[in-house]
Amino acid sequence: MIEKIDVIKLDVEGMERSVLEGAVETISRDRPIVFCECNSLSAGFEILEFCKARQYDTYGFLASAYNPSNFNRVKRKLFGDAKELALLLVPRERTARTLEAIVGVPLLPIHNLEDLVLPLLHKPQYAREVLAKTAPYSLLGINFPSPAIDELHHSTSWRMTAPLRLMASCFQSVRSAFSHSKKVAMSTSKR
Repeated sequence: MIEKIDVIKLDVEGMERSVLEGAVETISRDRPIVFCECNSLSAGFEILEFCKARQYDTYGFLASAYNPSNFNRVKRKLFGDAKELALLLVPRERTARTLEAIVGVPLLPIHNLEDLVLPLLHKPQYAREVLAKTAPYSLLGINFPSPAIDELHHSTSWRMTAPLRLMASCFQSVRSAFSHSKKVAMSTSKR
């Protein structure tokens, strides 16, 4: 039997809040440090709300998606210049001791939702992976001044995923055309 959990590491593709809620008894009892990814503002908001309710401090950490010391010793940067944003969730009573132990690690204090914006925009893939799926995208697009956006268009990951984006765009067009023809057929049959 495990007597105490000191650290929890999560990489659950947007389900962080659900996992945290599922572990709330353990988190309340053991007060572990939690290390998790953050891929969007909405996911970050859910994590921040969880932390505030439980007196946890939150720090961001930007890292390259490619690790030159990777397990398989792959030399080619498969993810191009992509970055990942991790959040370090620290029980308030352990914050000073934890920060002393990791001096030199470039942690970004995250106190509110606004503090998450800049680190997410520093992920070159964020605009295409997240912002392009938002409601305002159709009116505003994602062509706003950002060095990270310029980097993205030249990255290997952007070029590698081009066929998938094209396929998704074609699928959306077919779905829209089908929906439109269905509406026309229904309005015609009502006459």
